[in-house]
Amino acid sequence: MKLNDIIVLDNNEQYTLLKETEKDGNKYYFAAGVDQEGHVNQSILVILKLIKEEDGDYVEVVEDEDLLNELSEKFKDTFK
Repeated sequence: MKLNDIIVLDNNEQYTLLKETEKDGNKYYFAAGVDQEGHVNQSILVILKLIKEEDGDYVEVVEDEDLLNELSEKFKDTFK
């Protein structure tokens, strides 16, 4: 996965990867939602964690509030 890729989650939500960082040996992406027409929606923002498995890589939405706060600091200048 690389920046600006559009990924589709299991629930069919689409996101574009805007910025990446690493923490404690894990890779995280700051991502914005993408609508059905392919337009970026900056009001839908998530942080995704890259999970590496034997059968391939996938991402999961970070929901831990403490981790979100820490990672948000790293991503806060994304839209400047």
